Amino acid sequence: RGGTWDDYPAPYRIWFVKEAFRALNDFTEQAPLLSGTSEEFREPRTDGRAAFPELFAEQHRNEIAASRCVGLVVETRPDCVTAASLTFARSLGATKIQVGVQSLDEGVLDACCRPMDAEIIHRAFAMLRLFGFKSHIHWMLNLPESTPELDVAGYRTLMEDPRFRPDEVKLYPCMLIRGAALERLWESGAWVPYTHEELVDTCARCLLATPEHTRISRMIRDFSAGDILAGDKTANLRQEVEFAIDRATGCKGVSALREMRSREITRTDLTAEELQLKEHRFPTTTGEEVFLEWVTGRNRLAGFLRLSLPAANLPTDLTAGTPYAPDTALIREVHVYGTVANVGDGAANAQHQGLGTQLVQRAVSLARQAGYSRLGVISAVGTRGYYERLGFASPGPENPEDAATLYQYRPLI
Repeated sequence: RGGTWDDYPAPYRIWFVKEAFRALNDFTEQAPLLSGTSEEFREPRTDGRAAFPELFAEQHRNEIAASRCVGLVVETRPDCVTAASLTFARSLGATKIQVGVQSLDEGVLDACCRPMDAEIIHRAFAMLRLFGFKSHIHWMLNLPESTPELDVAGYRTLMEDPRFRPDEVKLYPCMLIRGAALERLWESGAWVPYTHEELVDTCARCLLATPEHTRISRMIRDFSAGDILAGDKTANLRQEVEFAIDRATGCKGVSALREMRSREITRTDLTAEELQLKEHRFPTTTGEEVFLEWVTGRNRLAGFLRLSLPAANLPTDLTAGTPYAPDTALIREVHVYGTVANVGDGAANAQHQGLGTQLVQRAVSLARQAGYSRLGVISAVGTRGYYERLGFASPGPENPEDAATLYQYRPLI
């Protein structure tokens, strides 16, 4: 069935995240220790249990710490995505949820002993959007009962069907690790790994089908080659896939691709004059999504914002327990590329030219024009101050039972 963060006891999950925040907070405060002073670290609580007030205290410390949390991700399964589980994740400070979808084909899911169907997966996507989370989907090629054609057709559905349309994808082939149940299918000939050529072609077709608003974060699992009994062991699979696309399209530098990671900019001497703001809109079953992106003349990506415009009169069986309000639009992500800089550092790179602020201002304008009276944002703990400076009120006092209290809001009227 696969594992999930939600399988751990709630006090342990709170403790684990609380300790992560404490580590960030204490790292800077105890920095003199690294220079040979006698200052001692505080002893951590090691019983593996904590309550929300302890976590919230560390979160508030982190809002002004030098080492801040700017994103927190937890992983689960589609059938574990509920209003209660997402409220809990939001209380922890999570901003992105990884979900093991793997396939939309029920025959393939049954063969993998995954007791779910497309409707369960659709509901998970809808809930993630209503909460403002970024969706990071796991998608596997070459599963039992699948074929390259089924893989590509399913992936196109994942990208194009309004029920799905993820923000990020981990796209990787099935590999056989010693001791897995798949070993029996391999030995009997019921599961056969794709050839390297089949795999590269399948990945290439998926990459070419990926839209502007979706990022493929990886194409290979980081298993040791010695542990893989069967399956592709190519460590630089994505590079080979991109080379194959270059050869097939006659384009150099993967310029045929719309996918986000292929277009991310790395230059540090970028100027705002080189950029243009593009707007992409697409429907989902919970409303309309707007993807704003700063791009160069060659379509290189310098920054982006995800804005959700929820529909009115969504069914109550879907919205119950969520922060959904028909008068409230929601910013789900803001990201500007460039060299990582210290908090408050005004270094001359893409992250310090006001690109993020301009994206937020455009989102404010779009939400106001669409008739919404409030704009919310799913802020990470470490970026609350940034959004406060842009007019978003801080959440609080936090109430882990009420999802709507865990966001920052800005009035539009």
